[in-house]
Amino acid sequence: MDKRFDLFLSHASGDNDFTNPLADKLINLGLEVWYDNHDLNKSEQLREDLDNGLKKSDFGVIILSKSYFTKEWTRLELNAWINLLVYSKRKIITIYYGVNIHDVIAFSPMISTINAFQSTER
Repeated sequence: MDKRFDLFLSHASGDNDFTNPLADKLINLGLEVWYDNHDLNKSEQLREDLDNGLKKSDFGVIILSKSYFTKEWTRLELNAWINLLVYSKRKIITIYYGVNIHDVIAFSPMISTINAFQSTER
């Protein structure tokens, strides 16, 4: 049987100082977390590995940051999660890391409507 994940952690690599401890805490709570630093095979199959994590995760946890706004891969992941939200009824939670609602609105007014938590880090 294929492994399922409770959540997929989408983040910019520049935010690992926040996301590494977060992923560890979630895993220690007993959640199955798809996290690229743990689950992404350093192989030629980058897209396939990401697709696999997206397809097998129930929730998307999106760490929105200034770095996240500038990366192409994170935009692709975010677009995939929006499609999963609309067409597969998956859930998305956003965490604002070093940004506020005004920054998110400037990035995407649509994304700003998704339930969010404000990180106290940074």
